[in-house]
Amino acid sequence: MDQKIPHTLLAKHFVNQTSVEESKEVRRWRAQSPENEKLYQEYLHEWEIAHADFSRFVLPDSDKMWGNILSRINEPVKTILYTKKKLYKAIAVAASIALLVGLSFSVWLSAYYRSDGNYLAAEAVFIVPSGQKSQLILPDGTKVWMNSDSKLTYPVDFSKKRRLVKLEGEAYFDVVHDENKKFIVNTSTVNVLVHGTSFSVTDYPADSFISVALDKGSVSVETSRERDLLTRLVPGQKVQIAKSDISWNVSAFDAEAYNIWMLNKLQFKGESLYDVFRKIERWYGVKIRLENENPSYSYWFTLKTESLTEMLNLINQITPIDYKINGEEVTIRYK
Repeated sequence: MDQKIPHTLLAKHFVNQTSVEESKEVRRWRAQSPENEKLYQEYLHEWEIAHADFSRFVLPDSDKMWGNILSRINEPVKTILYTKKKLYKAIAVAASIALLVGLSFSVWLSAYYRSDGNYLAAEAVFIVPSGQKSQLILPDGTKVWMNSDSKLTYPVDFSKKRRLVKLEGEAYFDVVHDENKKFIVNTSTVNVLVHGTSFSVTDYPADSFISVALDKGSVSVETSRERDLLTRLVPGQKVQIAKSDISWNVSAFDAEAYNIWMLNKLQFKGESLYDVFRKIERWYGVKIRLENENPSYSYWFTLKTESLTEMLNLINQITPIDYKINGEEVTIRYK
């Protein structure tokens, strides 16, 4: 930039969170030269491409956080990322906006090109790390609550013809109804076709099953490749699909208990040893190693604000264990 202006200040300006003095600073910078005004318009355009409405979030006071995000841009990746000047500006603005939610998730823009170098597509990627949860608002106003260790991807032309998102992990969707533009959630094995509704989808790579649970409205579930319809759910129903053979089963579920993670609670009702520790890993952002195990164990308890140590002591009361915490790794041995 000509006489640089902080990226975070522009991000605040784009979501109307600047003070009177900060707004004056932006205006002064724009008026300093035609080059500055051109850069401002380009940044504003790329912010609009990012399709993110974060105006209700608060910006933390941290230039250091901005530096940390910018440092990630240079990390080696498998796809072509931010190699064009225009897309670099887009990621810079998108990264600034990520600060508005206190880095509870990371936001990226990915660019894809044909072999001749011509631009093919771009997408926004939201990543929530283990031990965190976050909420975002899509361009159409749809609200998404993302559980830990989850990733949501959507194209920058989202909502022009259809609304398509890709999910890896777990998320709850409150979809804005638009009968002219389908809303589709793509997972590793199935597509969820939404008819204006509230529902959750769970598809972690390590899981053997994909789950779709309908709270309100209606959704259809079809296979990703053949587009074969599996089932159409009504409120209070959950479908579980096996990734191995696409066999599926529909059952009733308790929506309040099923989505209790949105209230920062983790609840187990007769779940297996494997399921319990897999969820605990994501909840606390740790890796659990079992030196021995008993597959017959099942657990019934709820976690609220308990620390990792308090949680392990709780398990010890149910099934006696020895445990050792070493950084982000927990070793457990049943007595």
